[in-house]
Amino acid sequence: GLPCLEVLGLEACQLALDDIKQLSRALPRSSLARLDLADNALRSMGLLVIAGSLKSSRLQDLGLERNEIGIGQALTELKAALDKKPLQCLRLSGNRLSSSQESAFIRSLSHPSGSQQFGRSYCPPGCNCFEGRGEVM
Repeated sequence: GLPCLEVLGLEACQLALDDIKQLSRALPRSSLARLDLADNALRSMGLLVIAGSLKSSRLQDLGLERNEIGIGQALTELKAALDKKPLQCLRLSGNRLSSSQESAFIRSLSHPSGSQQFGRSYCPPGCNCFEGRGEVM
């Protein structure tokens, strides 16, 4: 496993579905708290794989920006996983969701106590998930 690695940035790495499957199999054994998968064209199949491993992972922060994710079964599975094990930060911008669809999805999640919604993501007070990304909260 990956016992000491807490942050893994795999943005724009052209990950194949097999890469996502291997990563998902390793998540439960890792100490990863933050995983950035932006710009990997995960689509529905990749999201289904990731969603399936969330409940047994230690992730607190997941970046899924610009992955061609749209409304459908994969997003439903992500919601089910996040309702069982909420994240501190979830980033979904730039996918195949309208602003209203993305906002409705974020609002539908069972938020942890004291969480607040920022920039179509949700974060608890004091969360630094946007540090160093040039994004405004």
